[in-house]
Amino acid sequence: MLIQHGRLEQAGAPLEILDRPASEFVARFIGDVNVLQAEVRGGAAVAGPLEIRLAEPVPGPRARVVVRSYDLKFWREDPGMATVRRVSALGDRVRVDAVLDGGMPIFAQFPRRSSLLRGVEAGARIHVEVTSAQAFPDRGEER
Repeated sequence: MLIQHGRLEQAGAPLEILDRPASEFVARFIGDVNVLQAEVRGGAAVAGPLEIRLAEPVPGPRARVVVRSYDLKFWREDPGMATVRRVSALGDRVRVDAVLDGGMPIFAQFPRRSSLLRGVEAGARIHVEVTSAQAFPDRGEER
């Protein structure tokens, strides 16, 4: 159960809350996430060069797309759609910080020995794929 300012945000089993958050607050509260500003076009959210298919429609022309750090795939690819800024070892995991073309920061975490990390180093061009995401209407509220 998650409560914010005395208001119930979501109740449910831990995995249900993790996989199907009811709000952006819930999604951000549980684990490391990227929050991407996006335009809604048909059944997709477009954030810079990324086109993210949405499982559920989002009302309005803009959305805030929440992507967990492990729901991304990065791989070395020229010309790519992003540039790696930093690769940091975190024990058995590696965090890769990058910037999408257009300036939007994004990060992902991988097992240290992941084959996706071959050639991924600071300055490298990479492709980015979103494997799962949650989108919420962008109401222009401050976060």
